[in-house]
Formats: sequence, C-alpha cells, structure tokens
Amino acid sequence: MNNYYHEKLNKQRIQILEGMLQRLNSWDETLSQAELIFKENKLQIAELEKMGFSVNKLGQTDRKLVKQIIAIYQQMLTKIQHDKAETKRQVLELTYSRGAMKAYLDRERRRSLIDFDF
Repeated sequence: MNNYYHEKLNKQRIQILEGMLQRLNSWDETLSQAELIFKENKLQIAELEKMGFSVNKLGQTDRKLVKQIIAIYQQMLTKIQHDKAETKRQVLELTYSRGAMKAYLDRERRRSLIDFDF
C-alpha cells in the first residue's frame, strides 16, 4: 500500500512539473501572460510543497524537468528585462540628452539578475 501511494505521489509530482513546463513553453512573450504563468506556477509549487517535494530529494526525471523550468524562467526574465530596458531607452531617447541617457543606462546595467542556481 505504501509503495502504491509513493508511486501515485511521484506521478502527480511529475504531472505538476510537466504542467509548469508546458505553461512556460506556451508563453506568447507578453508581460501579462508572464504574470499569469508565474502566479499559476507559484500555486503549483505550493501544491508540490504540500506533497513533500524538496529540491534536495530530486530524482533524475524531476531534476531534468526542474532544470528545464529554471532555464525557461531565466529566458523569460531576460526577455522581460530586455523589453523593459528597451522601453526605458526609447523614453530616455525622447526626453533626455545623449549623455544623461548613457549615464542612466550604465547604472541600470550594473544591477544583477536573479540567480536560480541551487
């Protein structure tokens, strides 16, 4: 009985991780959909935590899925930051002198990205 329950939890966990990966892959590169995906995935992570999911206890399949999820999250965040920086650059181009714009962009580039290494 205990083995059946353990296998059922493993299947559920893999289904949740695959669902998260599928949502991330379906992103249409808009900020509003990214926010929705992040909220849905946050709920799924809470569900995984209720099931006893721990990054320290990953199996091979889980590890592969989590690495894919992290890679896509990083791509999304990079794209969002790039779009945000491009929008700021366009606004600055319209409102500030070239020197002021360059100084502002240099300050923004020095900020670090979120690190998902674990």
